[in-house]
Order: sequence, then C-alpha cells, then structure tokens
Amino acid sequence: MREAIRSLALGKFDVVLFTSSVRVYHAFRFADEMGEHPEVTVGFRRAVVGSIGGDVENVARVRNHSGSGTLAPEDGISREGDGGAK
Repeated sequence: MREAIRSLALGKFDVVLFTSSVRVYHAFRFADEMGEHPEVTVGFRRAVVGSIGGDVENVARVRNHSGSGTLAPEDGISREGDGGAK
C-alpha cells in the first residue's frame, strides 16, 4: 500500500481502482502517515478513480479529491463540474 501511495503521489497512475470502502480509508490513512496527503490529493485529481463492489457510494471521499473523474458501475463516469451527468 505504501508503494502505491508513493506512486500516486508522484503522479504515476492514470487510473486508481478501489475494491472496497476500507481501501479508500487506508489510502488516506497511509497518505497522512507518510506526509503525502497533499501530493496524493494532486494524484487523485490527475487520475480517473474507479470503484467496484457494493459500497460504491463510499468512494465519495475520493470524488472530492478527483478532478479527472470517477467511474463506478452504477453511474458511469462523473466529471467535476458536470453535475454528476452520466
């Protein structure tokens, strides 16, 4: 996880996929512990953030950080500023 957080902070990911809400929590917890929160926030803004599974709504915390858009099974792609259009 720490390696993934560092890579995200360095802008190495175009897409970030979460398989559960606990992974979202851990991503931010590790970013905070590593002192990488600002850089990870920028990494999320660069990447498209996706979620699979039943708790897709829990990716909302990432959506607040993602400027490139999010992708989830129920809603297609939602881009910042489009009012959640599908």
